[in-house]
Amino acid sequence: MAAEENECPKFQLSQQGSDHVRSWELESVLAGRKLSFVARLDDQYVCPACGGVVLNPHQTGCGHIFCAKCIRIFIENGDTSKCPFDGILIKAEEVFQDNCCKREVLNLEVYCTNSPACTQKVTLCNLQDHLKACQHEALQCSNPGCTDILLRKNLTDHQRSLCSFRTEYCRYCKKPYPVTQLPVRVFFIILILDVRFISAINQLTFSNEPLQDHEKTSCPEAEVQCPNKCSHMVKRHKVKHDYIFKVFHSVLSLTVAFLFKCNTVEVICLFSISIFLAPLSFLPAICHLQLKDHSDECQEVETDCIYKKYGCTVRDKRGQVKVHEYTEFSHHVLLVLDSNNKLMEQVDQLQQDLAVQQGELKERNLLVSNLNREVSKCDSTLSAIQGSVEEQREHVSSVKRELQDLRGVLEAELAKEELAALRASLDSLRQQVAVTQSLREHLGALGQTCQRHTRLLDIHVEQLQCNEQRFRQLESTSYDGKLIWKVHDYHRKKEAGTSLNSPPFYTSRSGYKLSARVYPGGEGAARGTHLSLYVMLMRGDFDSLLPWPFRQNVTLTVLDQSGSRNHINCSFTPDTASENFRRPTSENNSALGFPRFLSHGELEAPRNAVYVRDDTLFIKVKVDTTGLEDL
Repeated sequence: MAAEENECPKFQLSQQGSDHVRSWELESVLAGRKLSFVARLDDQYVCPACGGVVLNPHQTGCGHIFCAKCIRIFIENGDTSKCPFDGILIKAEEVFQDNCCKREVLNLEVYCTNSPACTQKVTLCNLQDHLKACQHEALQCSNPGCTDILLRKNLTDHQRSLCSFRTEYCRYCKKPYPVTQLPVRVFFIILILDVRFISAINQLTFSNEPLQDHEKTSCPEAEVQCPNKCSHMVKRHKVKHDYIFKVFHSVLSLTVAFLFKCNTVEVICLFSISIFLAPLSFLPAICHLQLKDHSDECQEVETDCIYKKYGCTVRDKRGQVKVHEYTEFSHHVLLVLDSNNKLMEQVDQLQQDLAVQQGELKERNLLVSNLNREVSKCDSTLSAIQGSVEEQREHVSSVKRELQDLRGVLEAELAKEELAALRASLDSLRQQVAVTQSLREHLGALGQTCQRHTRLLDIHVEQLQCNEQRFRQLESTSYDGKLIWKVHDYHRKKEAGTSLNSPPFYTSRSGYKLSARVYPGGEGAARGTHLSLYVMLMRGDFDSLLPWPFRQNVTLTVLDQSGSRNHINCSFTPDTASENFRRPTSENNSALGFPRFLSHGELEAPRNAVYVRDDTLFIKVKVDTTGLEDL
C-alpha cells in the first residue's frame, strides 16, 4: 500500500471576480499537520505552483487547477501573472472554485494525523470529526493557570486528581477554591506604625495550599473563639475587624495613592475574611463587608442600659446590665413616666400652637377667598369693558372706511358746490345719529327702570299673597277652644298615606295655641286599617303668661253628616309628667292622641251615620276651658 505525505499550507482567502471565496474549515484544522494518504496521490490533486494538496481547488480560464493560496498570489500580481504551464495570462474574472475536484479530494482515504499511535483510516471529509474524538489527540489542560499538554485519554484523570491548579470544595462554606496559589499582582507595603501593627505583621503566614489556608484563616463559615473571650464559638463572618485592620487600610490607601497616583491599582487585602483582589478604591467596602456581629449577643461586651434614652446612666457588661434592668425596674418605670409627662406637655403646647396657627390660617383663607371674589368681579367687569371698547373700535373703523370711500367718490365725481351740500347733509346726519344714540341710551335707562319696577311689583304681589293667606287663616282661626276642620279629598289622601295638619286654634285670645293632626290611611301599626287622630301644643305668643304644664281635657270628634248626630268621640286628660304637655321649646310639641281612632270600615260604611260625604270628612277638636282665666 503506497502512501504519500504532504505538508498542508495554512489557508488564506481567495477571490473570484468581485465575490469573496469562503475559507474551508478543514484547512485551518490541518494547519501544521502532515496528511498521509492511504493510496498514492494523483498529480491532478497536487498544486503545480506550491506542490501542496489542493484542499480548496480553483480553476483558471486555461483549465489548470491551483490551490486558493496560489490563486490569490496570481490575482494580486495583476497583469503580470501567467499560467506556469502554457503562459496564458490569469484573469480574476475567469477564476472559479472547482467543486468537482474538491469532492474527489474529500473522498480520498487518509491515516489519522496522530499516527502511528492511532491507526484509524478515514476519508478526508471525516478527518475533523475523528480528531474531535481521537484519544491520542494532544490537548492543553483547561484549569486556569495550568499549561500542561496531555493526550485526550489522560486529560480527565489529570484535571480531577493530578493537576496542581484544580479546584476543590471547602468543607465549611461549600465553595470551590484552588489547591495551590494562583499568581496575582500584589503590592506589599510595610510601614511601622506602632507595636500592635508590628506584631500583627509578624504573625501573618502564607500557606502554599490556599484551600487549607482558607479553611484555617478566612472561611466565613468556620467557627472561631469569640474575641471578647467568652465561652461561645462563633462563625468567622460574625467577628468584627480589629483596630489594626482599619489602620492598615488607611495607610495602604494613602501610600498607594501617593506612589502610583491612581485608585485603580489592584491590591490584595491581608485581613479580609477571604482573598479579594480588587482596585484600591473598592478595598474598604470589601474589607468591611460583614453580616450580623456576634458582639450584639456576647455577654462580655460593654453596653448601655436600654433605658438610657430615658435618663439611666448605667454602662457595664451585657450580663450585668441585664441584671440591673431586672432589679431597677421600678426606677426605670419612674424615668419612663417622667419622660412621658414631658412629652405630654410638649404635645399639649404643640396642639395649642397648632390651634392658633389653624385659626390664623382660616382667617387668611377667608381673606384670600374675598380677594378672589373681588378679582373675579374685576375680571368680569374688565372683560365687559374690553368687549364694549372692541365693538366701538370696530364701529369707528367701519365709519372711517365709509367716509373715506365717500370722500373718494365725491372728490372724483362731484363739483365743489355739491360737495358743500353733501357736507351739510353729512353734518345733519351726524346730528341725527347723535340724537339717535342719546335716545338709545335713554331707552336703555328706561328699560333698566322698568326691570327694577317689575321686580318691586313681584315683591309686592308676593307680599299681598302672604297677607291674603294670613287673613284667611285669621278668619278661620278659633279663639274659644273649638276647631271644626274640613278635610277634602279624603280617599286620595288616604291612599297617599301622608299626615295632614289643621289650622291652629286658641283657647282664648291670649290662651294656648293648638293644632290637630290626622293620618287618613293610619299610622304605624294602624296603617291601612284605622284613621289616626292626634292633637299637639304649638308655640304661641302668650306662652310665658300661661300656667304649665297643660292640664285641660281634650275631646276629638268625627262628625256625622247625615243629621242623626251619631258622632264618634274620644277624650283624654293630659299627663302632666309628659314632655308633650310642657311649654313648647320648638315650633310644636310631639302629637298625642289615638292611633286607632276609628276603623276604615266603620268610617266609610257605617250603619246609622255618614262620616264621609262628597269625599269630605269633618273633624272637631274641643278643649275644656273650665278653670282658665282670660288675661
